[in-house]
Amino acid sequence: MKDTILTRIILPSHTMLEIDATMVNIPGTDGMFGVLPHHSKLVSDIDIGIITIFSDSTKKKYFVYRGIAQVNGTELNITSEFVMDLQTISKSEINAQISKLKSNLSDEKEDSLERSIISDKIIQYQKLLSFVPSSN
Repeated sequence: MKDTILTRIILPSHTMLEIDATMVNIPGTDGMFGVLPHHSKLVSDIDIGIITIFSDSTKKKYFVYRGIAQVNGTELNITSEFVMDLQTISKSEINAQISKLKSNLSDEKEDSLERSIISDKIIQYQKLLSFVPSSN
């Protein structure tokens, strides 16, 4: 019997990560929960927070801005519109992205779909800032 669970982080445009994990901690809307290999079937909403994936002797952390987790025992699919690898992003990069988005926002018409999308992205990046360690 396999002692890992195939874990995927899926964004609308691509699969961001596919890894065999020994355990995954997920910020559910009803609280943090862990997923181990052979976990019973489950579908749960994901809240804003940190997904921690344990694989071999490594630990990977990803910021997620809401989503859905679907477990079937051998696979865990995490679907979200906004996920960031906390090991590869810095506060300065996030602040630069926020500035760029704010600049783009000023070019859009009031009540336009584009303005709404950019505003949502600004909120997501601002929330991400509170989860990135100061050393990044």
